[in-house]
Amino acid sequence: MSPVRAQVSPGGPPAVEVITAEYQPINEVTEINGRIQARERVDLVARVTAFLDKRLFVEGTEVKQGDLLYQLERAPFEADVEAKQAGVAQAQAQLDNANVALDRARELFERSAGPQVNLDNATASQKTAVAQLQAAQAALHQSQISLGYTEIRAPIDGRIGRTSVTIGIRTSTRSM
Repeated sequence: MSPVRAQVSPGGPPAVEVITAEYQPINEVTEINGRIQARERVDLVARVTAFLDKRLFVEGTEVKQGDLLYQLERAPFEADVEAKQAGVAQAQAQLDNANVALDRARELFERSAGPQVNLDNATASQKTAVAQLQAAQAALHQSQISLGYTEIRAPIDGRIGRTSVTIGIRTSTRSM
C-alpha cells in the first residue's frame, strides 16, 4: 500500500467571503408557560324570578360598569308597584280620616262634651293608621326594589364571557 498524500489543488487559495460587522439591536424574547386569568370575575345572578326578555350584549365584547346587560320581564313587577302605590294611597286616606276623628274627639273632650274613651279610641285608631301607612310604604319600596332587579347591569368594566341563559328562559337565583 502506498502512503496517502495531500492533494494540492491547482489555482491558488480558496475564495473567502467577507462581511462587515454592524451593530443591530437584539430583541430578547422570553417564553413562559402559564395561564392568564382576570383580576376580577363576576357571576351575574338574577335577584328575582322572571322570564328573560332581552340580552343586550355580544359575548366576548368589552362592557363598562353600569351597562345594561339583561332585561327581565317587567310587567308583573310594574303591576305590583302600582298595586302597592294604591295601598299607600288607601293607608294615607285612612290616616287622614283618623287624624280628623282624633281632632274631633280631642275638641269634644276639652269641652267636656265627649268621654275619655272616645279620645283614647281615636288616638289608638290614629296610631294604627300611621303604622299601616308605614307598612304600605315599606311594601311599595320592596316592590320598587324588585322592579329595579329586572335590569341586570355590569358591576365592573371588563370583557363579558359566554352566557348560560337564552331569551325566554325563566330566570331565578342562578348565574347568568
